[in-house]
Amino acid sequence: PTKPEKASPTKPEGLGATTAKVGGGRSDKVKAKEKQEKEKEAEERRRVKMQIEQDKAERAARSGKSGAKGAAEAAAPPTVVQGGSSRGAAASKSNTATIQLRLFGGETVRHSFGAEEPLRSVFDFVEGEGANRGRRFVLKQTYPKRELSMEEHGGTTLSELDLVPNATLILTDPDRKST
Repeated sequence: PTKPEKASPTKPEGLGATTAKVGGGRSDKVKAKEKQEKEKEAEERRRVKMQIEQDKAERAARSGKSGAKGAAEAAAPPTVVQGGSSRGAAASKSNTATIQLRLFGGETVRHSFGAEEPLRSVFDFVEGEGANRGRRFVLKQTYPKRELSMEEHGGTTLSELDLVPNATLILTDPDRKST
């Protein structure tokens, strides 16, 4: 048994040619537009990558490092020791402690201390600046909540007290009980 051949639809010669020409023209415009958009996106990606590289180089230059190694280190995310806090990891790398002091009148003072300086240095700074207004005081930290006194913590380093790289301490009257 032989299968009958399927008859192919016949189109008038002029109509098929016209349809192909119009459809092909529109397709070419769409393809050209897509190609142009892809080129713009690629150029934008190149521009952003160049800006990122410039930023890395600037950070490396500011931190005193040079070359690709410096740029890679400047761009590296901070390392977090598993099981420890990110504050502890940062504290072990920093050699300065920036302390913001909230004084009795509500004003604030910022000062940088060496990470290995004792807390006594902060007390001496406050007294030397006259920020305590001749009053006795203790330093309170809000998080973790604790009270730091000269008698108990004066000889402990700022690093050991986890005040590195920065912390806010509030001058308070030691005789006044707060909740």
